[in-house]
Amino acid sequence: MTDKLNPKQPLSVEESVLATMWAMEAIVELLQSKGLCSKQEVHDMVSELRTRHAELKGKVIVPGTLANTTEEQYLIDHVLKLIEAVGLQPAESKELLRRVSLIIDQHARTKQMPR
Repeated sequence: MTDKLNPKQPLSVEESVLATMWAMEAIVELLQSKGLCSKQEVHDMVSELRTRHAELKGKVIVPGTLANTTEEQYLIDHVLKLIEAVGLQPAESKELLRRVSLIIDQHARTKQMPR
């Protein structure tokens, strides 16, 4: 029997690579079993993507942080101070910011509606 994963324990790079590899293999096997594609087609697509992105030369791309304007950084700093002052946990903070994002989207849509 396999050990259960502890979601609070970070994975090593090796464990992460292996987990990704097994997930990819499972997806390929599932697609093949459903007759949606063959392993050769997946191999061909991987080769095409490598060719298309040859400029990377095998480098791993890690998205960096975007440069913020002075105004954006000011707002970010104040939001973080508010979150800290209220005592929200990271998960609670993310959920709150997700809901704020939805409210902003909704507000933008109502402003665009003809009256």
